[in-house]
Amino acid sequence: MINKVDKVKEGHPSISVALCTYNGEKYLRNQLDSILCQTYPADEIVITDDCSTDGTLEIIKEYAEKTAIIKYSVNERNLGYVQNFSRAISKTSCDFVALSDQDDIWTENHLELLLTHIEDNAICVADAMMVDEAGKELGIKFSEIKQNDYIPAGNIPKVYRIVYNYNPYQGASMLINRKWVEGFLPFPPGTSFHDTFLAGCACLTKGLAVIPDVINRYRMHKGQVSTTWKVTVFDEIRRKRHHICFPNKQVMIDFVLKTVPSLSPEATDFINEFKHILMLDHMGRKKRIEILRIMNRHYKEIHSCPTYKYIILRSLHFLLAF
Repeated sequence: MINKVDKVKEGHPSISVALCTYNGEKYLRNQLDSILCQTYPADEIVITDDCSTDGTLEIIKEYAEKTAIIKYSVNERNLGYVQNFSRAISKTSCDFVALSDQDDIWTENHLELLLTHIEDNAICVADAMMVDEAGKELGIKFSEIKQNDYIPAGNIPKVYRIVYNYNPYQGASMLINRKWVEGFLPFPPGTSFHDTFLAGCACLTKGLAVIPDVINRYRMHKGQVSTTWKVTVFDEIRRKRHHICFPNKQVMIDFVLKTVPSLSPEATDFINEFKHILMLDHMGRKKRIEILRIMNRHYKEIHSCPTYKYIILRSLHFLLAF
């Protein structure tokens, strides 16, 4: 295990952990303990509490008294988890930032694996094992639920999935280049999910590295913000007819265009195609046909599905286009 003194002597990159809390007293100790027992130790843990009304703050203060690397603050008002993460990231100071939920449990090599594989990318993201309220493994990984194995390699295929369907990359399993993320803070109004925003921006700019290692135990319980974790063919069918240009995705695209002066030709082509759809009538026939054309050409990227699901979905989308 690398201790903090050795890191300074050997010039290892520094890592901040941005941990957001809100009424998390039930599981917070487990998460803090796992963060403090890393094979590659964090240099600081920045905690922003979103006006908790339970014993969360007392737990934070208790841990802060034990270790000087914990820095905490309490928001003047409840910001919601997206802007709370934006605030937490803005308060970090190290080379890289690892995002942390309050109720998960990190594996001991969580930070080490992410740092090893991030290279020159904006973000590195790994996998998580689903566990129940007691921390017992449920026998399925986050990537299996989100069908990540079917996503082709490359940043543009990833961003097709993120923009035209749903984001398959969990924020709590991300390590972010601190210098890169400075240009995307604060998160713009209309950002529905911080990890969707960050993953999409990374794919269109500096890159998103994905590794298969399980580095997180993702706890499922009634009190969490995100409760939708199984995606079936029926979930896809229930989506509003071809309503795929979600407003929060447009917020992301607009922010990238505003923030980044020069994009790759591939990223520019993707954005131009997206903007073309937005200019069509809201749900007119032309727009539906254009979306169908994109879906047919990028079906593997967008739906990331096995053959049986591909056939069902493509047939349904074709029928619904008219």
